[in-house]
Amino acid sequence: MKSILAGASALAAILATTPAFATTVTTSTGFLPTYVGPQNGDVDIASATAFIQGGNLVLSATAKAPIGTTAGAIYVWGVNTEGAAAPAPFTIDGFDKVFFNDTVVVNPAAPAAGVTISGDTITDVVAISSLKNVTVSPEQFGISLWPVVGSGFTAFSEFVPGNFTFTAVPEPGSWALMIVGFAGLGAALRSRRRPVATAA
Repeated sequence: MKSILAGASALAAILATTPAFATTVTTSTGFLPTYVGPQNGDVDIASATAFIQGGNLVLSATAKAPIGTTAGAIYVWGVNTEGAAAPAPFTIDGFDKVFFNDTVVVNPAAPAAGVTISGDTITDVVAISSLKNVTVSPEQFGISLWPVVGSGFTAFSEFVPGNFTFTAVPEPGSWALMIVGFAGLGAALRSRRRPVATAA
């Protein structure tokens, strides 16, 4: 039993240090035909990632050039905390499946607390308690991202992942703890099944 638990603990430690269970999307609309801003790499998103870490929602985007290349660019995350009840504000623009009721705006020129920028990647750690109208579990949040340069819809460079949203998943450490728990439960059940010698 000790060897089983030791192996499970080792696996948990590996998983806890690897963001393998974060939801990452690489699909997007590409530069929208309506976009009139500069087509620089920092407003062209290569991938977006979201995961739940304790009481926080961790949102991260990797662009095709260092963040901050385009003056005035901001990154807007749409977060659907209501499920089917959330509106689809961009229906008139052809994005009828982008549902959200809250936004998280990240400005590289004036990063708020929780925002980190590293080369072509920008990450924001958002307290789930700060989000509006949370009526579904965080694992059911719908998430989308659009870089914006200027004002109005013509300032939206693209939609990530496109005309839909993606969801966040629990942090790798949470999955690791679950695996350890299942391994421990399995070991305990196996030890119960061993025959007990009775006195003659």
